[in-house]
Amino acid sequence: MTLGRRWSRFCSSTTPDRIIIEPSGVGKLSDVIGAVQRLDNHDVTLNAFVTVADATKCKIYMKNFGEFYNNQIEHAATIVLSRTGGMKEEKLLAAVALLREHNANAPHHHHPLGGTGRQADPGGHGEQGFPQGRAGPA
Repeated sequence: MTLGRRWSRFCSSTTPDRIIIEPSGVGKLSDVIGAVQRLDNHDVTLNAFVTVADATKCKIYMKNFGEFYNNQIEHAATIVLSRTGGMKEEKLLAAVALLREHNANAPHHHHPLGGTGRQADPGGHGEQGFPQGRAGPA
């Protein structure tokens, strides 16, 4: 069943304020964005394109999952780095540098469990703390 059909079925039975789509295992983030845009539904607004990247494994994920993983990085407006607790600063900066090769525009945030959070790379933010719309390549 296509995303359009699923969307129509879903919207006929409920009226959510917000829907979160996590594309891993179903397709590329750019494909999901395109499919939602093609729905031509004026009640639907795409807003925050956020990708969560495991800072300890982004290099191996780029190698093993290539196009699909990199697509999520490339089309993110914000990248949240997970598993940063206990990482040495140079390792964190190396992970950010790898991600920057695929998306130089998206700010990178990380928040070790129990920490107050810090931004690995400053950038502009919308009202929710995330830039609105696409930051990656068109």
